[in-house]
Amino acid sequence: MLVVRSFSNLAKKRLGGKQMPNLVQNPGFEAGLAGWTATNVTPADVNPFEGTAAARLGPGIASLFQDIPIDGYKRLSFLLSFAVEAPLSFNPGDLTVQVQWLDATGTVIGIGLSLFIPSATTGTQFFWLTYVDATENAPINAKTARIIFSKAQGSGRDVLDVDKVVLLRV
Repeated sequence: MLVVRSFSNLAKKRLGGKQMPNLVQNPGFEAGLAGWTATNVTPADVNPFEGTAAARLGPGIASLFQDIPIDGYKRLSFLLSFAVEAPLSFNPGDLTVQVQWLDATGTVIGIGLSLFIPSATTGTQFFWLTYVDATENAPINAKTARIIFSKAQGSGRDVLDVDKVVLLRV
């Protein structure tokens, strides 16, 4: 896992100066939760990582996901990046982040990436952490990548803010 503040500049350098498009719709939650499917998630504008908004997971158990068409990117891996912060609690709950591969019927056919971020890691109030990791190659029959954020129950005012979600092809 690589922690980077400016992912877009790193991607440009690695890709020979070419700017690769972010495949995520509404990656900075500037349009609220548009393009995302959410349970117990609200837009937050208190201390976003970038722009004017973030997605606040919780309090309690929460999930957020988006399905992204990848039909033209078979057998490629992707870079996933996102920022996370625990603004109100030292025990906001564990966070699991996955990239799943789905076929044409919407059935999960594989896991491209699975990250477990323990509550103790994100429980450093008022500090954004940026995660960057690469997925496994998408299977030949993958039509969609699903990015899922799942937050477990924490204690007290247990919320996690997520912002600047990026998925780039490699």
